[in-house]
Amino acid sequence: MIDSNKFYKFLNKNGINFFCGVPDSCVTPFVKNLKENYVLANEGTAVAFASGYYLSTKKIPLIYFQNSGLGNATDPLTNLINKEVYGLPAVLLIGWRGHPKIKDEPQHIIQGKILPNTLKSYGIKFEELHNGKSLPKVKKLIQFAKKNSRIVAILVNKNTFTTSNIKKKKSNNHKLLRRNVLFEVLKQSSKKDKFFSSVGFNSRELYQVSKERKISRKIFYLIGGMGHTAAIALGSNLFDKNVKNTICIDGDGSFLMHMGSLANCGNFSKNNFKYLIFKNDMHESIGNIDLKLAMDYEKFSASVGFKKFILTKENQSLKNNIKKFLDYKGSVFHLVHVKNDTFDNLLRPKNIKEIKKKFLFK
Repeated sequence: MIDSNKFYKFLNKNGINFFCGVPDSCVTPFVKNLKENYVLANEGTAVAFASGYYLSTKKIPLIYFQNSGLGNATDPLTNLINKEVYGLPAVLLIGWRGHPKIKDEPQHIIQGKILPNTLKSYGIKFEELHNGKSLPKVKKLIQFAKKNSRIVAILVNKNTFTTSNIKKKKSNNHKLLRRNVLFEVLKQSSKKDKFFSSVGFNSRELYQVSKERKISRKIFYLIGGMGHTAAIALGSNLFDKNVKNTICIDGDGSFLMHMGSLANCGNFSKNNFKYLIFKNDMHESIGNIDLKLAMDYEKFSASVGFKKFILTKENQSLKNNIKKFLDYKGSVFHLVHVKNDTFDNLLRPKNIKEIKKKFLFK
């Protein structure tokens, strides 16, 4: 393991002082101690943003993200800044989920296996950061990137950085608990409704609440596909002739990643499309990383075609607002402010194939 502050000072000493990306649990101990940092909407945007930094400063940027984010980053990495095109230098700090030697969740298995070969196919040299003894190799990697104007990658896993010096994030000032909101939606919903919930605490809490409260509903839990919840819910909504309501449960971090999907939802969805977004101003499930997202959600929802907007901040209005959300004859955008808080022993949806089977056939 390596201390994140030690690694930060090492990067500074080697000329890297600019950091941006999409947070992930592997890189969170490093990201949480950065003095200046830009959290971007998605990985491709982060690569493009960092390229703009280089074009203005001629200084090499560091871009961090999880290996699953390579899909989003592929276009600018291969078709824009690669050596065959503009040849712009960058250092990638990639969280290696699904590492072959570390037990992980099923959604990380494929990406974990293919990460080294994927980077090789992109022509990206890489080194795995294990501890302080890895730093000389990483230094040579950075020097290679500078000298040859190339992309290089540093790979880290869940055990790379020590966590003793992480600054603890204070709770936000919101009053509602996400699990209470989810229970109210489940309780008031119909067995003819179908749920789609985003990756992270939304799906995990929905799974736990429905299990503990013994409320049986058709729920498709996204355990991967960050940012794609709205799109999969829309695809189902348009072609499902038997559903009463299509209920999409999303988070502000997921919403930000592929915001264009909401324009599709507002314009294409049927009158029974219900979108509920939890706003806690952070990527919570990977370590409470702040989201700098100041926007008028009501004006946004109207501008992309949603017929009704509902805002819930207090427990007193929760029950009535959920009823309005489910009963309204038209597409609804429901913004709910929630505290960054979850169960002490939060469950995970485990039997993925059984979840699919239940959703499709029961």
